[in-house]
Amino acid sequence: MSEDIEVDLVVAGAGACGVMTALRASENPEVVVAVLEKSLTEGCNAAISSGSLAAGGTRFQTAAGIPDSPQRHAQDILDGSSDDRHRHLVEALCAVAPDYVHWIADELGYPMDVGVDMARKGMSVPRLHADPGRAGGGPLMSHLRRVLTDRPNVALLDEAPVTGLRVQSGRVVGVRARQGGHDLSVSARTTMLASDGWLVIPAMEAAAPSTASTPASIAARYVASWPPAVSCVCRCTGRSNSRRSRETSRAAAGARSSPAMSLMARMCAPASTSCSATPR
Repeated sequence: MSEDIEVDLVVAGAGACGVMTALRASENPEVVVAVLEKSLTEGCNAAISSGSLAAGGTRFQTAAGIPDSPQRHAQDILDGSSDDRHRHLVEALCAVAPDYVHWIADELGYPMDVGVDMARKGMSVPRLHADPGRAGGGPLMSHLRRVLTDRPNVALLDEAPVTGLRVQSGRVVGVRARQGGHDLSVSARTTMLASDGWLVIPAMEAAAPSTASTPASIAARYVASWPPAVSCVCRCTGRSNSRRSRETSRAAAGARSSPAMSLMARMCAPASTSCSATPR
């Protein structure tokens, strides 16, 4: 049995990247959003992280007497990496970081303060923001998902792994998925891939030769048929939950220490405040 679904935006993955995109898009009540997640039980990278958000120039820093700015934040990153090739991207991300911290605290209702007690390697001043109880990424992700699913124009489908893209005349028009033993065919004007691990496109693999021989690139070939008409793909890197699928675990193992910043420059407009994948 198969089911056809039509939405404005379909997001593959309900981790931090996918949820934040869906939250931004669904602020417009006229935009219908579907988020497909392989397993909320298995979790995501953000859920097992510290849940801290780096931003320079927030009101929380001002209240704590900490002088900081997006420019200082960006310079700390560039000084620490000794890599100036993507200065424009670093500066763009740092410029919007305070707005996102304020948005999460004010609009989405998650308590935040600046972590003067938190380790800050590579930061000239304290700029990590987290909940006052330092509960970590799990409560943060649970909160963001609750906000998302409370919206009437959003459907979050759990245990619904995306199995492929729907392509018509060279354009991505949605995704294929499975849930409860049934096939799902989701049509959408915009398709967002946020399903963890970023070495899934040959062009991206070529852009990162240092990681091309890692298990991530091996796992990438598992979904090598996906990307023919995707113009922008957001992928998260980091530690994978031990219960992830074999393909995802292998990809995360290979990408665990590999920054995705240099690849993001090819995927997102430098000054964008949100990122999604759209048909060409």
